[in-house]
Amino acid sequence: MRVRGSILSTLAMAVIFAAGASATVHVQHLGTPAKAGSVDFDKAAQEATKMLCEYLKIDTTVPPGNEKLGAEYLANVLKQNGIEAQLFETAPNRSCVYARLKGTGKKKAVVLLNHIDVVPAVAADWKHPPFCGEIIDNEIWGRGALDMKGFGIIELEAMLMLKRQGVTLDRDIIFLGTPDEEVG
Repeated sequence: MRVRGSILSTLAMAVIFAAGASATVHVQHLGTPAKAGSVDFDKAAQEATKMLCEYLKIDTTVPPGNEKLGAEYLANVLKQNGIEAQLFETAPNRSCVYARLKGTGKKKAVVLLNHIDVVPAVAADWKHPPFCGEIIDNEIWGRGALDMKGFGIIELEAMLMLKRQGVTLDRDIIFLGTPDEEVG
């Protein structure tokens, strides 16, 4: 995953979608960096990149199913940012994470859905270790960077940005990270 372009453009789309679906957001432009109101997308992209590198280091390979550690990581980030998060254990060592930003209820909720698990990786087939979570030559390396930990972190950052901006939502925004998508 190319760091700057991918994270900035996708993050901008996620926040604008989530907020635009529920609040008025004035977008100056969608280039790099994009600004919506007083949102600093460069800073948000740096934060998302750091979180993604940390998240990629957590081995959530299924089988056997280690998603609990990934769910705990996501829940801790949400809680550290003032968003209540709940973990639901679906099987031993397998959990999903659920968080909700309350809106006015005028419209139906939007769910930011992602999965925590990744398929097995054969280390010998990788240019860099599959759970290194490192930026090398402006690319983020790690199993799940594209499917789907990268997208989950972008959704997480969108939640954090909406919370920090104090956007008045006319619908709830739900973050849901689930286990067992790859095999189950």
